[in-house]
Amino acid sequence: MAIEAARRYLEQGRDYIESLRWRKAAASAGCGLESLRNVPASAESVALLEEFAGQLLSASEGLGKPSVYAERLAPLFAAGLRRGRAAEDHVRALLRDPARSSGGAIEDYVCYLEANGSLPEDLRTPMNQVLSYALHVRLTTPVDEAKARAPWLERIHRCRPKLTFPRLFLGRLRYLERDYGRARELLEGVSGRLASNTKVLNVRGRCAEKLGKSAEALELYSRSLAEDQHQPHVHFRIGRLMLARHRKRAAGGSGLLRELGTEG
Repeated sequence: MAIEAARRYLEQGRDYIESLRWRKAAASAGCGLESLRNVPASAESVALLEEFAGQLLSASEGLGKPSVYAERLAPLFAAGLRRGRAAEDHVRALLRDPARSSGGAIEDYVCYLEANGSLPEDLRTPMNQVLSYALHVRLTTPVDEAKARAPWLERIHRCRPKLTFPRLFLGRLRYLERDYGRARELLEGVSGRLASNTKVLNVRGRCAEKLGKSAEALELYSRSLAEDQHQPHVHFRIGRLMLARHRKRAAGGSGLLRELGTEG
């Protein structure tokens, strides 16, 4: 029934636009949008929303009032219009809003990412910057706060698996939760400049230690020291791992002195 009402408003709006009755066209499109507010998104309802968005844009241009279109962008998006010009315009408007890091804005960004493929750089870059700031997880972040951000991070990671910050923040969260296997798996995939970041390498080293992978831990700590020698705690961890290795070999019968002598 709501779909039928929306269709009637759509036809009415077309007539108003053809006769250049812009106010009537805007009002008709607004009524059509309202009729779809509680209708679950479907191919049919989204097609109608696209039509209403086009009518609102035409009416706003005819009236010389951008607000006629702009004020309807959020309702259009909430009703299920996640692709096309209106959805993009909605996201761009959110990024200019002082509340661009709010929970509602983050949800809309994530929905937009899930619904769209490649994005223009002038949209992708600021959106990723806002998301990485709002969803940041540090090793000092309280676990409950980090967990609250996890659902959004997981959704972004699923639809943008090559994006670095969701992988990094989820890896840190799993480390905080002491899920060292999952943390190791996530952080191994961190690429770009962060791949050689000392903090990332050190967390990876700690995960390897916790999982009993001493050789991997030593390699990661060594890479970290190659980036920055002034890390006393990393020197300590390497020394502890080396001592444990030598004790194990000595206990196995090789003997530390004999081992050192044969290495030369």
